[in-house]
Amino acid sequence: MLLKSSHSIGTFAEFLYHCFVSFRFDRHTQATTLTYQIFGGYLRSRVQCLNCKGVSDTFEPCLDITLEIKAAPSVNKALEQFVKPEQLDRENCYKCSKCKNMVPASKRLSIHRSPNVLTLSLKRFANYFGGKISKDVKYPEYLDIRPYMSEPNGEPVIYALYAVLVHSGYSCRTGHYFCYVKVSRVDFAHCFYIDSVGEQALAFFGGKASNGLSWEKGVQRSG
Repeated sequence: MLLKSSHSIGTFAEFLYHCFVSFRFDRHTQATTLTYQIFGGYLRSRVQCLNCKGVSDTFEPCLDITLEIKAAPSVNKALEQFVKPEQLDRENCYKCSKCKNMVPASKRLSIHRSPNVLTLSLKRFANYFGGKISKDVKYPEYLDIRPYMSEPNGEPVIYALYAVLVHSGYSCRTGHYFCYVKVSRVDFAHCFYIDSVGEQALAFFGGKASNGLSWEKGVQRSG
């Protein structure tokens, strides 16, 4: 799984996609591309009417999952916030097809189909002026995403950490990127160092203030 920060230009997976694909494809065709085979998954958005209890599901393909970290001390807590139901009421009421009216509802996101490589984007930009949320966010070596899926009951869906992308700097617009990739069960190798991060580098790595982690799906815990 890859963990990094959100950026308007797009994530690393999106960068790869636009490099290899210059045509407009429908969703079915997109799902057959190499990028989607590696990074692609599906999110489910479920809206439930609080009057008739009717349910409406929408499925969206995704290359990464963006997580709010301002109030989250860890990746697990950020994922809990991601799937926490949101109340739709007052000016945000939901138009229920059964009730034929604007009604209060509950909306919840979940991971419907897990990707082979799970990419998490940490929202480290604090404001529109380039401020950075530089707090530490804890992450595990092994991550079970089953509790955050559409079907939370079942066999664990475990990812093993194999890469880390770190941004060093005071602002989202400047600084340095360090990337580490796991080369054994214990050690991480320092892969590369980029000085004076520019827009092209940001587009490639997908974040103006990134802490990046990458987990691989379907591995066995050691020990």
